[in-house]
Amino acid sequence: MMVQDPTSLRWYQRSTFILALQIFYGALILLPSLNSRGLWASHEARAALNARSMLEQSQWVIPHLPDGTPELQKPPGYYWMVAGIAILNERVVSPICVRLPAVLAAFGCMIVIHRFLFRHGKRAASWIAPLVLVTSIRFAGTAQVGRIDLPLTFAVTSFLVIFYEKNVSTVRLMLASLFLAGGLLLKGPIALVLVATTLGPWWLLQYRTFRWQWLFKLSIACLIGILLAAPWYILAHTRTDGAFTREFFLYHHLARATGQQEALASYPLWYYLPRILIDFLPWTAALFVTCYRKSTWGDPQARFTACWVGGMFLLLSLASFKRADYLLPLFPGLAILSGIGIASEIAHRTWGRFIRISFWTIIAIYPVGWQVFDHVVTRKMEEKHQLASFAAEIVRHKPTDSKVIFFQVESHQLAYHLHQPFLTMTSYTDIAAQAALPGDLYVIARLGALPDLQALFGRQLHVLVQNTTWNGRPQHRPVALITIREIDGISHR
Repeated sequence: MMVQDPTSLRWYQRSTFILALQIFYGALILLPSLNSRGLWASHEARAALNARSMLEQSQWVIPHLPDGTPELQKPPGYYWMVAGIAILNERVVSPICVRLPAVLAAFGCMIVIHRFLFRHGKRAASWIAPLVLVTSIRFAGTAQVGRIDLPLTFAVTSFLVIFYEKNVSTVRLMLASLFLAGGLLLKGPIALVLVATTLGPWWLLQYRTFRWQWLFKLSIACLIGILLAAPWYILAHTRTDGAFTREFFLYHHLARATGQQEALASYPLWYYLPRILIDFLPWTAALFVTCYRKSTWGDPQARFTACWVGGMFLLLSLASFKRADYLLPLFPGLAILSGIGIASEIAHRTWGRFIRISFWTIIAIYPVGWQVFDHVVTRKMEEKHQLASFAAEIVRHKPTDSKVIFFQVESHQLAYHLHQPFLTMTSYTDIAAQAALPGDLYVIARLGALPDLQALFGRQLHVLVQNTTWNGRPQHRPVALITIREIDGISHR
């Protein structure tokens, strides 16, 4: 039974007003620095390069990096969104174009969990949970960078709350299919796996109520979602002669999950436990209290989020390769669970006043503290990744009709600022063969590779510029622009 009728105009207007305040509060945290930082994170610059490939070369199916490498790591869903926003920005792929899809997805998650709790009679929790979500440090931090995990989280969350209920209408079933298709086009089959690890245990828990009709509708929604995403996967397979299927499914999914690739770090089974306790701050204590109270587990929404968080956490922990951002789909569930617990504690006669004051104090000071952190800590980190001026130096030194060679260097940020095609080489044999051709070579190399290059090419090698420091600060992974010159019109190697 619901405490209030969700169709009541008065309650709907009040809920909408509260939701608008929550989005405004989230905007105070997420929007101020959206366009003030450069694309110094590798995944952000890579997204910008792929979107630029779509806009400038019409490579909408399989985008390519400036060195001609096809994008085989992920489907293009996020890059489509970045390119779409860039079209509204005069086709310029700026930092705000790269980050805006993640921010909008964060707002979408806030809306979904607010409506979910309000629809099921959790009025106080619907006011609290979205604020808990947007102030958890991992969620807020990732929402300000162009990571695919935030839109994936929104798609998975939307699908799950639709199938929480026993009776799913045809309209909501089709909407869930669209969310699943979006998840599949963002990050692949992990979207379907995350949904299954939540709704499988939930169906077993509610078997006496849900029976087979609910499972049939869930299967139909999943099938429609797969069919909607399948045409792109088929097209990607055929256009790359199967290279996409091999790299994306076998390497980036199977090899990562099982630890079969030595190049990928493996982490222990317990890695995510301390990670999630830190990343959910400042609400970790509230989560502990909520889980400890026996009354929590009599609540159907709490039991649902327990299946949500527990199923996903177990799945991700079993995988060999782990990243903190992979936990993001758990965070809306954690926020719902914490919101229910905090609302219950606020209603307590003894310590409810203390909990209420503590909660609103955190909410009041968080935006200020977050902006201080962003201007002090994040700016210092960004100063170690300044490559825009170095890219300008490369353009100044290099003739316009020659391509620069990235030798044993993968820097999407530098490629973004360079805005020119380039060659990528990893072996000394390849660069020696390239040097045997007429013309001077312009090479970007790690400082650690310079002694070997010097030994190989001798006096023909000249260091033109290095990016060891910027404004007096040492740079992260410094590189140098070198030239390997011809002698008397002939390369002597």
